[in-house]
Amino acid sequence: GRLPAAAEVGGGMTLQDVLRCHWDASQMEQALQTARGTMAAAAGIEQGLESFMDAIDLAEFHAQQAGQDPRPAVQDLLQELQPSLSKHFDKLLREKNLDKLESLLGTIGAARVDALGLREAKQETNRLRSLMLLRAALLPLPEQSGFPSDRQLQVRNAIMNAKASRDRDTSGQAASALSALLLEELLPDCAAHSNQHFGWTLYAALEVRIPEPEVWQATRALLEQCAPSRREELMVYLPQLFKQWQWQRPMPEWLFDMLKSTYRLPADWDLTSMLRSENVLLAKTAVTDAAALLAFNLMLQRTALPDRRTRDRRGAVPRSYKVVRAVQVMNGRNWQSYLLRRDEILQECRRLRARCDDAHWRDNLNGEVMSMCIQDAMAALPGGSEPLQAEANEMWLLHGTSPDAADGITSEDFDMTRANPSGLFGAGVYFAESVSKSDEYVRGGRFGGQEVFPLLLCRVSLGYVYYCDDP
Repeated sequence: GRLPAAAEVGGGMTLQDVLRCHWDASQMEQALQTARGTMAAAAGIEQGLESFMDAIDLAEFHAQQAGQDPRPAVQDLLQELQPSLSKHFDKLLREKNLDKLESLLGTIGAARVDALGLREAKQETNRLRSLMLLRAALLPLPEQSGFPSDRQLQVRNAIMNAKASRDRDTSGQAASALSALLLEELLPDCAAHSNQHFGWTLYAALEVRIPEPEVWQATRALLEQCAPSRREELMVYLPQLFKQWQWQRPMPEWLFDMLKSTYRLPADWDLTSMLRSENVLLAKTAVTDAAALLAFNLMLQRTALPDRRTRDRRGAVPRSYKVVRAVQVMNGRNWQSYLLRRDEILQECRRLRARCDDAHWRDNLNGEVMSMCIQDAMAALPGGSEPLQAEANEMWLLHGTSPDAADGITSEDFDMTRANPSGLFGAGVYFAESVSKSDEYVRGGRFGGQEVFPLLLCRVSLGYVYYCDDP
């Protein structure tokens, strides 16, 4: 309440300025005293901490107006508060009370986190929050089907949070925790639930920059533990993810090896082309080799029987046939199931001591199978490295059909539900050694401006042959 002495007024300051400085200095001291008075509550009650920080802010404001340095006094108060506040934070971290932790950190403010020794607590809070968001976004709900757009947005937001948490963490704990969550906890559950959950979990793992070798090692270990049918689904789905996410990274070599091993694919099949199909291992590749096309034409000539007319022939019997186009079909799933059944037939033939030699076919059956003249040419094509099993009476035989049916058979398989029950031997799949016989069942279609007729050249395991020359 006193007037300032003459010595206190000077340097361009007015009496009002001096009075203002004295008042600000007094307010600073009062705010510091208020902060000290709320310190006990600040360590455990959010409102107490808010009052403490408000008092510190007020003291710093008045100190600036008074031209004084409040830092020593503020630092003393913060150091005095630090032990009890750190203990409170440790308790909240153990409880994983993230809402309370984030609220307290917001009250403290980024500038004072280091001064209170809470940098690690803040990093741990951010880490726990990022893990919680990822878990909530990716963990399948009991009755959830598909992966709706709102969940996709939730995952992307969680990824952004996780990347920020990882970037701010200098200890490496965030990276380790993300790896454990995504690869050890979530990936098995998501893979068991659906392809989409599996895919989004892998996407998240790569987006938060878990090293690729670590991601693919975990994926491989998971696939090896899956039931065979689920493993096959996921293996075929994996390459689709590279297209879906437009990943500019090569697929791991072990995936190619695992696919080839699981489906028992011939070593020279073009697996890269097969993986371009949607959710199936399928490629239909035009045969351009001149020698192979010539062999196909020769087979048509050698197996044609223009002078024989059989029960299903309508119209005239063609005198000759010509190959217009040849397409090799590589269908991984069909190949796998075919080999499985062929091997069973092989064992049955061995048990029954079924004859398969040329002499038996020549003397006791219908003679050597005409369509087998193509055998050497087929062996030269990709996939020809898988030899025919003579003991299972495995042959190359012909099947005539319509264009739509040919596309369906080569894309899927023979549909036994559509087999004609009025066939000579009932419902079943019928093959022939002669193009003239198969030609009875073809239907024409347009290709390249001309009418063509589809003819399938198929591997067929005849097994123990029952021969009937007068049905």
